[in-house]
Amino acid sequence: MSVSPRKVSEITFDWLKESLKVPFPDSNLTDMDIDASMGDLGYLGVVCRVTLTFDSADAALPCSLIIKLPPSDAESFSNGHQLGAYATEAGFYLNMANAGVGRAPHLYFSVVNPAANEYLLAFEDLGDLRFVKQTDGASVADCRLVLRALADMHADHWEAATLENNWLRDMKDWGPSNTPLIEAGMPLFKENYGHLIDYPEFTDCWDAGAAAYGDVCAHLSAGRCTLMHGDAHIRNVAFEDGHEQPVRIYDWQLSCRGPAAYDLLYFFVNSLTVADQEQHLEQLIHEYHARLSQRISDYSLDDLMRDMGYCSLTFWGFISWLGNILPPNESTIELVKESMPRYLRLMGYLNSPALLQQFLASK
Repeated sequence: MSVSPRKVSEITFDWLKESLKVPFPDSNLTDMDIDASMGDLGYLGVVCRVTLTFDSADAALPCSLIIKLPPSDAESFSNGHQLGAYATEAGFYLNMANAGVGRAPHLYFSVVNPAANEYLLAFEDLGDLRFVKQTDGASVADCRLVLRALADMHADHWEAATLENNWLRDMKDWGPSNTPLIEAGMPLFKENYGHLIDYPEFTDCWDAGAAAYGDVCAHLSAGRCTLMHGDAHIRNVAFEDGHEQPVRIYDWQLSCRGPAAYDLLYFFVNSLTVADQEQHLEQLIHEYHARLSQRISDYSLDDLMRDMGYCSLTFWGFISWLGNILPPNESTIELVKESMPRYLRLMGYLNSPALLQQFLASK
């Protein structure tokens, strides 16, 4: 077997031809073209699109695929490794993607060698589908589609024994693994983006909220849990319009066993504009819960709202560790400027500062 690439520039025709014989044993690759312009789209991974030409015209053969690798620079790789991102996503694709979970892209082949820090995934190209820019915000109609897909996924794995395995992390593990990133990232985020946070209730509690991150994650892990995507926002969704299940979810690096409410809240703050939050948030929460309740009858709307409140207590820590992976440039400044009001509005809605004080007092 040819040496597996660690960078996009190391992908060779011979290696790819040999690798594709695993999913497509009766066909031979005759040509390829690599588009590396997709680059570092998720901060913790590098992707490229490879256009494929085979020696046969079988309709089952893909015209292209996506190859995903860890970032090549040491600091970015270290951040992702600390989060468990590479092993987690590899585990998801090897165990769940081809079973239809989240209608994730189909995995064609992979190279996974944790001892050597080798993680390569080659999966279905969703490039012909519809995508929504995170800074633009999702339409309410698209939000409804995503919430329905999340509710179905959460119900499928609600308190399932299969979530306890050797590749899927538990939310309680986020505390010890993410705390060093929170401590390193907080001063960077404050320096680069702190002026964009016009919400004293957030800034006054910043240090205490970040310090409570691990305890909050452990508290949530002890409650009702399911398969959690962990990074459920509109940029990690493709829409296959016209399909009866149009939502395709990708980027599973932060998936874990955790509360459904985290995915719900995280989707709202990263996908729904402040104006749409003000007008549609409560109705969307009710619609998600109604869909979940079709199969999970003993989890009330009050339970969901309670868990959303506790999930919001992770935001001080989450925003802090973003300082490690959001170097200030035009695109990241635009992202933070658009995103922070959405976070702050939800934290006000859930009365997160007061809940944090109650949580700390209970310890």
